[in-house]
Amino acid sequence: MTITYKILFSVDILNDYYENHLCSDFSIIPSPETALLLKNLQLVYKNIGNRLIILAKLKRNENPAEDGKPFISIDPEAKFVFYLGLKTPEFATFTNINLVGMQTERLYFTNLNQNKHLSFSHLSASIDNYYNAHQYLPGDFADDGTKKIFECIKTTAGNNTANTAFWASRDDVQYVSSKDLILPVTSVFNYEATASAMVFAINVFELDTVTNNYTKPAASQTLTFTAATKIIQLDLGSLAVKKGKYRITINADELLIYADDEFIYSGYFGIIEIFSHLSNGNDFAFLDVNGKPLEREYFVRFANRLATWKYITPKHGVTGVTHPASKYTFTPTPVPPAAAEYFESNIPVPLTQFPEEFRLQLSPQISSGPPRAPGPDISVPGVISRPAPGNDFYCNIYLNY
Repeated sequence: MTITYKILFSVDILNDYYENHLCSDFSIIPSPETALLLKNLQLVYKNIGNRLIILAKLKRNENPAEDGKPFISIDPEAKFVFYLGLKTPEFATFTNINLVGMQTERLYFTNLNQNKHLSFSHLSASIDNYYNAHQYLPGDFADDGTKKIFECIKTTAGNNTANTAFWASRDDVQYVSSKDLILPVTSVFNYEATASAMVFAINVFELDTVTNNYTKPAASQTLTFTAATKIIQLDLGSLAVKKGKYRITINADELLIYADDEFIYSGYFGIIEIFSHLSNGNDFAFLDVNGKPLEREYFVRFANRLATWKYITPKHGVTGVTHPASKYTFTPTPVPPAAAEYFESNIPVPLTQFPEEFRLQLSPQISSGPPRAPGPDISVPGVISRPAPGNDFYCNIYLNY
């Protein structure tokens, strides 16, 4: 008898740093619970390059209504959890991720975001429309209201996405953003409340699969102290809270957490959750209206880092840096006739696997034509600098001229 498999769903990790956009910087690893679930459902897990693939064994049945369905039915309560293990240390150098946020939070992707754009089903959250009163920092994204995405290149509030002094166009692509960060916690963790109190009312809310919001009461607890304090300890295990995402209120405070000891202790970079309860045929479900695999393809796409390039010339032998298409210009500092200490790009330059072609004007010339300027070496510590959070990113490249 022939056994037939079909893709149940796949996840493609993309990054604009790479020429082909295929990002193989992660190991995509099923959680222990998911590994057991895959085994019990006779599903096959593959992580090939940049792609996670889950294959379903299919029924072979004379009844057309049953033929081609998963061999074992998938419980709508089931969820598939995968950890993202980072393999490339330089990833945070060439990728636009929130470095400040990543100090305490991790990336979280799910099909419940239902972020559909063009023909792509993104697991990242949709990027918010530009809001005039919001302060944007370099690296932040905003939608101009037409699904065109812009990246902030200079701290601003009140300068909309049409102002090229503060924004760079990123076309109509949905990228991973700060909205995809979540606080990972262990089953027992300390929390510092906003306000001191002697009594703390703690309420834990889990996913309501009807609304897809975290509003369903899961547990509650009251902690009482003899003196006012801000530091409390939450024991989720004593509340019978399982692994997963929750919304917690602590008096007037509210936070979203992902409770999973292994997520933290194993140092994973992010996590993916694929839920099964969405209606068959939904753009983010993996079964069609007949309950057969759709070969659903999900996407997670990272933007490459934008940075002001600074060519540093300790021997003062460079008189200019040029770009063949004149898209970028470089300003010498100090200005002529003094010998330039460095040349700085007029606008941020994207970091890519194969960098932009810049040419060096030298005095004296050492070849028949201007030599090509080197691109940044992302493996060198400090190649990307940022004086302080909220400041521009700089790419420092030292020349031997």
